[in-house]
Amino acid sequence: MKAKIENGQLIKYPYTLSDLRRDNPNTMFPADFYDWDSFGCVDVVATEKPVADVVTESDPEFSNGEWRQTFTTRNYTAEEIANINMDKTNGIISERRRRLAAGFDYDFGDSRGTHIIGTYEKDMIGWDEVTKWAAAKLALGQTAATIDIMTETAPATVTPGEWYAIMDAASTFRQPIWAASFLLQMTLPDDYTNDQYWP
Repeated sequence: MKAKIENGQLIKYPYTLSDLRRDNPNTMFPADFYDWDSFGCVDVVATEKPVADVVTESDPEFSNGEWRQTFTTRNYTAEEIANINMDKTNGIISERRRRLAAGFDYDFGDSRGTHIIGTYEKDMIGWDEVTKWAAAKLALGQTAATIDIMTETAPATVTPGEWYAIMDAASTFRQPIWAASFLLQMTLPDDYTNDQYWP
């Protein structure tokens, strides 16, 4: 990075080729221009970026015959930490919702074959209706009753018992996702979307 220096004082940093062209409109500067010294520009020596919650680059400082990069640092305030944690929590909930909506494969074990069972939030509204139907039919002893459902694969006809089997498979798919999200909400890692945290 370049800095513009006049009479030993920092004028502008960083100082780019666009700045040089703007300050010298009657001079042509090629993209590979190198004679920066003639225009009062110096290289700023890069220094190691410190580790802190908030690191901001400051104006370079002159030391031991060279202009050196500097930084200011600070820790997060309590309010910032609370906001960051809230953002992570909301992000984890959104990631959980996305994974819950992915659906799962269910093998009927007969000519119906394997279907993809949809688990979007709109699907779950339909699930509630079918579950009430299945519960009523089982309570009435109508175990051979059937209802038509629509999977992500095709329409399918199911009995009350078959519907409860699908719900059991759904629980096997969904509950580990819920459990993983609860653990993540306790630990709040930065990379909460990483597959390593999820089933």
